Amino acid sequence: MSSTTIAPTVATGPAVAPWRRRLASGLLAVAAISALGSAAGGIADLATADPELKVLEAWRAYGLVVFAGLFVLLALHPRAMPGVWELAIFDKAALTLTAMTWLSAEPPVADAAVVVTVDGALTVLLVAAYLLTRAWTAWRPTRASA
Repeated sequence: MSSTTIAPTVATGPAVAPWRRRLASGLLAVAAISALGSAAGGIADLATADPELKVLEAWRAYGLVVFAGLFVLLALHPRAMPGVWELAIFDKAALTLTAMTWLSAEPPVADAAVVVTVDGALTVLLVAAYLLTRAWTAWRPTRASA
């Protein structure tokens, strides 16, 4: 019986200039802080929410904590997690587009403009960091270290 060591793999490809990596990490830090701030507000909302909204508020608050963690992981290892970038960008873009359709709804959807602004800005920020770090290279085949 042989023992096998599994080594983490990191995408190969052209190196990313240090300034690009630092700028992307800064953008992701802003995203993480934003998500944590929203989570704190969500936890406060959870404490005072009507009983029929408690599950929704808990889901939202805890989801924001997860997103903050994902943004930190992406800042630390931008080309080591294929799919995470794309899922985060999809979520923020989908929320933005959905809220844009709500802007003209009758009756108006509360906070639709806030969602368009905040999640729209996060979408732009995430796409910028994705491009700066060449994060799509995480999908390239890699060789595990021996």
